[in-house]
Amino acid sequence: MPDASTIGITLKRIRHERGLTQEGLAEKAGLSRDTVSKLEQGRRQGERTTTLMRLANALDVDLGELTGQRERVGGRDGAAVARGWKMYWDGGLTALTAAVPGLIAEARLAQRSVGSRATVPLSRAYQLAACLLNHLGKADLAAVAAERAIAAAYEGDDDLQHAAVQGTYAWALHRQARLSEAERVAASAAVSMEPSFNAPPIRLAVWGGLLLNALAPRVAAGKDPEEYLAPARAASAAIGTRRVEHYEAWFGSHIVHMQSVYAWATLREPGRALEAARGVQLSGLHGISRGRHLLDVAQAHVDARQPQAAEARLADAHAMAPQWFRHQTLAQSLVEEVRQVTTRPTLRIRALAHEVGLD
Repeated sequence: MPDASTIGITLKRIRHERGLTQEGLAEKAGLSRDTVSKLEQGRRQGERTTTLMRLANALDVDLGELTGQRERVGGRDGAAVARGWKMYWDGGLTALTAAVPGLIAEARLAQRSVGSRATVPLSRAYQLAACLLNHLGKADLAAVAAERAIAAAYEGDDDLQHAAVQGTYAWALHRQARLSEAERVAASAAVSMEPSFNAPPIRLAVWGGLLLNALAPRVAAGKDPEEYLAPARAASAAIGTRRVEHYEAWFGSHIVHMQSVYAWATLREPGRALEAARGVQLSGLHGISRGRHLLDVAQAHVDARQPQAAEARLADAHAMAPQWFRHQTLAQSLVEEVRQVTTRPTLRIRALAHEVGLD
């Protein structure tokens, strides 16, 4: 961002060209006259992108004309969305719920000002909203947010973002119990971009992620997971020991192991689930990913009639991301199962029951 004095000089010039007073511009932009005055005098440093976009829209100019940076697109907006994703992976759902509307609003303003060059931050903001809504049990709204993320990505030229957000949409469909449709969406997206195994790791990672997105509704329908696990393992082998970050998600061998645990736990095959769990490196998983994995391991222990081990994993999952844990239907059902099969419930399981609203 250029210094405040440069923006102030440009702002004043364009305002005069439009025949506007400071009061008139402030009214059109939905700002105070004091804000406009201080900007023109160069007395406001590090002004928010949202404020500058409002002024640019009120003056009917491109944001780049106002700031003198026509080639720079929404750096602050992209960083803000990235911070939102960090909150998500850390399980800070309460703070994220408050932040997401503002992230979307700023990303939409960026797109209005600079067009298709700002579509990726907008798509990721909607994608973030979809993921959050899924965790909060609002699958219908999550599907709407995912559809908007797809539409935003379609306006841009980032084919990997467009592919990745199909997986988010599939997850929302899964949560709506539209299992066949969810599998078809993710599988079709994977087929449409299927790379060779010497492709860049990022393409293999997005493809592998889509395979795992297709896996989830497949096993929820009681079907064999190997149709997707086998090529996902091949993709992770081609990547090697690296953990590849792709579009606010991760892919690698430990992620495939983690999803194998999910598959076998969902299919109620505890022996295979616990065997697969040995290949998961917990240190490589973020808060809610680690929490979800621990719930799957707890499910396997419950099915294997090992309530003490299940209780320990539930406590670990809660410790990783308490806010997230409270919203998990699976956590609630597992806590109830452990409590029912335990002759004398421990203080720990009673505390967990309180956390998930069973008291």
